[in-house]
Amino acid sequence: MPINPFENLHKYEKAGDNSWIAGKYMITRHTSEPDAPYREDGEGGFLTLAPLNPPFEHDNCVEEVDNNSWIIGKVIISRHVSRPDAPCWEDGEGGFFSISKAPNPKPATRPVSDACPLIENHSFDHTACKGTWEIGKAYLRIGANLGTEEHVTLEALSKRSLGFQVPKVYYHETHDELYHIVYSRLPGKTICELWPKTDDKALKTQWAQQIAAAYHELSFWRGDRISGIDGNPLADWNLSTEFPPTYSSCDPETLRKNCEDIGFDCSDIVFAHNCMMPLSFTIDGMGGTLGISHWEIAGFLPKDWVRTKTKGNSSLDSIKFTRTWPGKMVKEWADEIENALKEKGFRECRKGESQWRSKVNDKWRGF
Repeated sequence: MPINPFENLHKYEKAGDNSWIAGKYMITRHTSEPDAPYREDGEGGFLTLAPLNPPFEHDNCVEEVDNNSWIIGKVIISRHVSRPDAPCWEDGEGGFFSISKAPNPKPATRPVSDACPLIENHSFDHTACKGTWEIGKAYLRIGANLGTEEHVTLEALSKRSLGFQVPKVYYHETHDELYHIVYSRLPGKTICELWPKTDDKALKTQWAQQIAAAYHELSFWRGDRISGIDGNPLADWNLSTEFPPTYSSCDPETLRKNCEDIGFDCSDIVFAHNCMMPLSFTIDGMGGTLGISHWEIAGFLPKDWVRTKTKGNSSLDSIKFTRTWPGKMVKEWADEIENALKEKGFRECRKGESQWRSKVNDKWRGF
């Protein structure tokens, strides 16, 4: 691997119109700023570098056992007409879904039918079975088991008196080093659904202000170090010098150093949701109750990080949906959130963060 694999792309095996294989890595060119760490290509585009996914494995797909059972990676989802003894939740049609470790040996499966009730919400990596699925009145999220686990955060939040709703946890477990959690779908519709269907600017401003008010409420919860809610590492790649993050790249000491290098005031550490995107928020009724989900990278962070991160990217994993929004609605969403956070006294250090990230990208492992 050369020092900088982005140089002389023509030397590498072409994997597509805008992608190349460089040893064990995939280089991809993007026309717009990607979510992952990147370098500018000098022609108005962006280049990312990521490890090649492992070879495709059949048992990492969603597979259908029968009309009432489906396997996702290492777990099996089953549908029941009455409440089972296993961890379960309502299917929204009078029945229930349950989850448990998939049997070994695995039962015979068939192609997934159109009636399969497992709806992919967003996916990080199909081959490694990482992503989020909507299943009845709940979500199943499968991700890397690194840092504070989401159920720990949700349990702590459930014990506090909050001005917004948070999900209820139905199941959590680690299988083959992947963290699995099932949590409730909050009442109402997500901002992803509501925003493009609403022309009422005042109502959109109200939603943004509700979100900013919730973030302001969380900021009164103070911490003494940059970490997850339980003091364990906070696995946010945006503050890590490695991608994907490792334990050592997101422990409290390393994160503090990174934040100091950016220029954040590390004496003002507050609790933050840390996942600003339209998928994270639900509104129950027009202008009604706010719900917040996606707490997987929540934790104690410099207060100025809240607006800084959002100013850089306010869509995150919602991009699958926001790219279908008409006109300038993505910018409208970003502007409304930016203004609402600013009104609540959140400051930003986007310039310092961008300069730091540029230096990190230049030293990125594998360059």
